[in-house]
Amino acid sequence: MHARPHAATLLTLVMGSACLALAGCASASVGTATIEIRQLPDDIAGEELEVQVRVGEGNSFESLHMSTGMTIALDSVPFGDVEIEAVGVCTVASPIDELNPTMRLIVDGTHCTLAD
Repeated sequence: MHARPHAATLLTLVMGSACLALAGCASASVGTATIEIRQLPDDIAGEELEVQVRVGEGNSFESLHMSTGMTIALDSVPFGDVEIEAVGVCTVASPIDELNPTMRLIVDGTHCTLAD
């Protein structure tokens, strides 16, 4: 007679823990940084462009080599200040947070655009 309520209590605890774990995943403190290379500057056309993504106090998050026509989206970028450097072309910075979970660097020749 007591075994059935005990099993129901255990099932409730397990289900509650699973719901909390799922809710934690849904509210993760990460965003997305996207880098799009439409065209490289004339002096490096046909080569690869080094792109550095830094978070927080300049901590390296990702280092990429990209060429014309490439777009890469980096998921799981932690909330906070994010800097993207297209080495030798430009550097942009923007916070990624709950209100602005995305940022996008567009390189088009010698022009760089920061979008969200």
